[in-house]
Amino acid sequence: MSAGLFTSLVIISSPSLCCLLADNIAGLSHLAIPYYERALKISDEHLSAIPDAWDVRYEAAYNLQQIYATSGNPLLAREVTSKYLVL
Repeated sequence: MSAGLFTSLVIISSPSLCCLLADNIAGLSHLAIPYYERALKISDEHLSAIPDAWDVRYEAAYNLQQIYATSGNPLLAREVTSKYLVL
């Protein structure tokens, strides 16, 4: 993965994060899903390479699971839960 692509995956500005959360809250989850999925693809190794990085994988997994569950897709909700949320 190139450094530029990695940086674009990890660094989300505060206004962008607010827009992402607002999209999710406003019922525009189809706009939020790709960002949550990208956040889940970040590895521990990549995250530790960036100082002061904020690990949002757990929150992304939870929000994605909630979107799938409320939109009537229990199989995807269960998959996200078992893969990212169960210890």
